[in-house]
Amino acid sequence: MWKELPKNQRVLYKTYIQAFSSLTELFSQKKEKDEEYSSPYMNSKFQEKLFCKVFKATQEDFHNTPFDASLVLQTNKGIKKYIIGLKTFGISAKSQKVAQMKSESNKWIALVAKIEKEAKHLSVSELNKRCASEYREFVLKIAKLRNERIDSSIALLKGFKIKSDEEVESVYHVLMSSKKGHLPTIAVGEIDYSKIDIDNLKIYGCRDITKPLNVYFSDGKHEYHYSRADSQLFMNFENDRIILEEWPITYVDNPFLFLRQLVSLQEDEIQSFSIIDEKPYITEGYYWPIKVEKFSGFNSFYGVGSKLSKKDRAKRINAIYEEYRSIITSDILDKVISFLEVFLLKAIAKEEKLKIRESVLKLIKNESTEFKKDVAKLLFRPVNELYIPIPNSTTFHKDHPNFFGKGIAILNGTKLVTPKNDRKFILQFDPSGDKIEAYISQDNGKAIESTESQAILGEWILHNVFKLEEYEPLSEDRLEEIQINTIHIYRTSVDDNVHISFEWVEN
Repeated sequence: MWKELPKNQRVLYKTYIQAFSSLTELFSQKKEKDEEYSSPYMNSKFQEKLFCKVFKATQEDFHNTPFDASLVLQTNKGIKKYIIGLKTFGISAKSQKVAQMKSESNKWIALVAKIEKEAKHLSVSELNKRCASEYREFVLKIAKLRNERIDSSIALLKGFKIKSDEEVESVYHVLMSSKKGHLPTIAVGEIDYSKIDIDNLKIYGCRDITKPLNVYFSDGKHEYHYSRADSQLFMNFENDRIILEEWPITYVDNPFLFLRQLVSLQEDEIQSFSIIDEKPYITEGYYWPIKVEKFSGFNSFYGVGSKLSKKDRAKRINAIYEEYRSIITSDILDKVISFLEVFLLKAIAKEEKLKIRESVLKLIKNESTEFKKDVAKLLFRPVNELYIPIPNSTTFHKDHPNFFGKGIAILNGTKLVTPKNDRKFILQFDPSGDKIEAYISQDNGKAIESTESQAILGEWILHNVFKLEEYEPLSEDRLEEIQINTIHIYRTSVDDNVHISFEWVEN
């Protein structure tokens, strides 16, 4: 990535890094007598903000994704998208934290109980041998969760309108400070930000019998270890191997005097420092906690009400019987058809329909994939059907009547007054920048739906962002695992679109 960034922006970035680190003596502790130089000071938050401003990237760390920034570049070969982890550390430091898994670690108690029990009376080598299968299962859970979070974040950047000339690559961009006593430098490094290769895992186990759940492993590309104390995953960055450039740092002799002089500059002199254009800013925005509802919103497909007429339902049931009567055993098929007739043709309560659906799914669990798909289409609504729910919609529209557009969400009781064609607006998904035409719908204006591409949007959100299987309902556990629990909806200073992003907000 680094070499593909515009040269003038790279020079500007380097200049600011050198300028910031030149003030190292402001932050360094007293040097030992034999130390000629302090290690250059670098602040991770400064690096993140600077990177985004200079390279016009989007800051992602406040979304609590596994990444810190996303970047869209126009190259000779077309659009290329990068999703980036930003790191600052000393050149001699090896392993760095790459993931926090505290919320999930409590779910693994039963799995790791045997490891902890065996560790009380075994050596390290004995424990690693005795609990090899438990360590492998433990690492697989860590790797799967890590990979799902990465996939979800990449899906958000890719969006659902993926073009053939677009690429998405994930990388770590790192700044590494030289050691104390060495000539001050900042080294720029880059290493791939890949998912853990589950097919090539090599499990080493623990290295300290007093910390049996600090497990080490490799996937052939990177070395990892998981620390149980803080539920953190670390990766070895192989610092010396990844250096691309090395920048000399010259320390300001009297940094306090420099600051005093800077404060005394006249306003017109200060303006010369403002050489980075400000990014678009949010003019109005709201955070909506994602409320998991079993039959609506992101789980619309889970509803038991069919959109087919009774006549068409009977035809579909008969078509299944005719197609599979020579393939599926009569005992199974007859029961399925009987269940479907009650489910689709009889007037029964929702709770009864749910019981019937569960019974049918268990009954056909071991049957052919095509048969299961055809039956599921009658038991569920369209698999990618969804709408984006507006929490407390009546109050929201009353308090913010023109947020989606003038006159779009006027209510008369529970009904929307404005015709559908006049309730449309452009909904832009960030960070991908994908746009769809959407409209406000349903009673109390509680839903945002797309006028087109309903299946594409549903597939992207349910299966790529939330990483759900077909007909798997969204749950609170899944939101926690993927680290998405909030919808951020907002308008910006540069367009009339309604922007939306999926984020994680700590309670």
